[in-house]
Amino acid sequence: MIKNNRYLIIIILLSLVSFLPFLGSVNLFDWDEINFAESAREMIVTSDYSKVMINYEPFHEKPPLFIWIQAISMNIFGINEFAARLPNAIIGLISLIFIFFTGKKLKNEQFGFLWAITYFGSILPFFYFKSGIIDPLFNLFIFSSLLKYYDYIKNESQTNIYLITLLLSLAVLTKGPVAIVLFALTSIVFLSLNKNYQKINSLILISLLSIIPYIIWYLIAFGISGQVITKFFHYHIRLLTTGDSGHTGPFYYHFLVVLFGVFPASFLAIPIFKNIDKIERSSIIIFNVILLVIILILFGIVKTKIIHYSSLAYFPVTFLATNYLYKKITLKQKLNRKLEIFLLAGCLFFGLLYILFPLAMLNISSLIHFVKDTFTQEVMMADVNWNGYEKISGYILLTSFIIYQVLKSYSLYRAMIVIFLLVALSTNIFMVLTAPNIAKHTQSAVIEFCKDKSNENAIIQPLSFKSYAHYFYGKVKKENKIPNVSNSELANYLLNNKIDKDVYFIVKSNKYQKYKQYELDSLYSKNGYIFLKKK
Repeated sequence: MIKNNRYLIIIILLSLVSFLPFLGSVNLFDWDEINFAESAREMIVTSDYSKVMINYEPFHEKPPLFIWIQAISMNIFGINEFAARLPNAIIGLISLIFIFFTGKKLKNEQFGFLWAITYFGSILPFFYFKSGIIDPLFNLFIFSSLLKYYDYIKNESQTNIYLITLLLSLAVLTKGPVAIVLFALTSIVFLSLNKNYQKINSLILISLLSIIPYIIWYLIAFGISGQVITKFFHYHIRLLTTGDSGHTGPFYYHFLVVLFGVFPASFLAIPIFKNIDKIERSSIIIFNVILLVIILILFGIVKTKIIHYSSLAYFPVTFLATNYLYKKITLKQKLNRKLEIFLLAGCLFFGLLYILFPLAMLNISSLIHFVKDTFTQEVMMADVNWNGYEKISGYILLTSFIIYQVLKSYSLYRAMIVIFLLVALSTNIFMVLTAPNIAKHTQSAVIEFCKDKSNENAIIQPLSFKSYAHYFYGKVKKENKIPNVSNSELANYLLNNKIDKDVYFIVKSNKYQKYKQYELDSLYSKNGYIFLKKK
């Protein structure tokens, strides 16, 4: 029994050992982690689970499903970092099991296991399972709905359509109508490529049915009014046409994110495209290629560039990489020499990056004069204990390719498994040792201040920068919400009006001059931030 399930047992053990430890060892990161955790906290504080809120104001940008799950976790484990990130650790386990069984269905157990390890051992896919963001759950729902639709197309199974609709509905309730856009575009291109136009009707039906739960929730939570509808469409148009809150980038931004962020799987997926014209159009390989291209083009067009927008691409990229590897393994062939050089270059790049970054921080005083911005200088000079152990993650990556060279002559399969496991170990160590220090440089001063003032009946407000830290770590109270003043107008209102409670402001040092006209006492400055109190 154990022998028959050894692959599954290994996947479960790897997930538990890798995803659960140290989940709460570092503060949540602005913006997205704190954003979602704060919405979950406000659900608990108000006992109102019907709507998503930020500072007790309706937050139209995200549906509630993931935030409901976070709220359940916080009700059990408390309102903290561990509870905010635990859902994704569990989703990581479920995702790898899903990949294993999908691969087993497509080919066999070895293929399923190799795909699961390829996903597990690529940098960003591993990273996000230890985060508190929406995307891992969204990606699981939409990718599984697409695979089920592919199965429906191939097997003419009418019963599958209900499961497809359910999965796509859950994806929409996780991140919104973008799920339907991705599902529909991928399916339309695939059906058109295979001249299977009779299935378009089923696609339309699934898309229409899957939006219904989202619409029902939206109407229950926010009602129906011109203002609500305007806010909803304004948000999505803003993301499409402008770089929201400074998140801009070139069209090829996500091409680079996927290429370097999904290392080493992304490098191994490239050979598939060399002979793509020889692959059967109706194959699952072509289906995944279409999905990957749709993701990269769609989010290349969207003006707002955020790194995890293209995270759905991790599924098709790792699948294509596994196909290439499995073919080489079964045919007892070696990897292409050029590909091996690229893998070596990747290991060297990330290994040296993980080594040189802590080394630079240990010698920051000799590098600071190269930086001209005063705020960045102060952030870099924060009092953080870099002890050199952070370089371990880099040394692991540098040795991984050496181990690969030794093992490949005996077994390419085992050599690649080792590579992926060592990349995962390196990423995990980076998150345990290096990420907390990065957080101390970039946001610890703000979070410490907010925690210190959280028990006061006061208002905390950042100036000239966007943050959610003052809500979550300042434990913003509903009774301190000023009526008829929106979150976007709050800073200006607090600066120019009398308030019957203490008001604290946080401003970056390079923006302080523009606020000297107001009657504000400077309390202290730390790590590039100045903390003020209204007189």
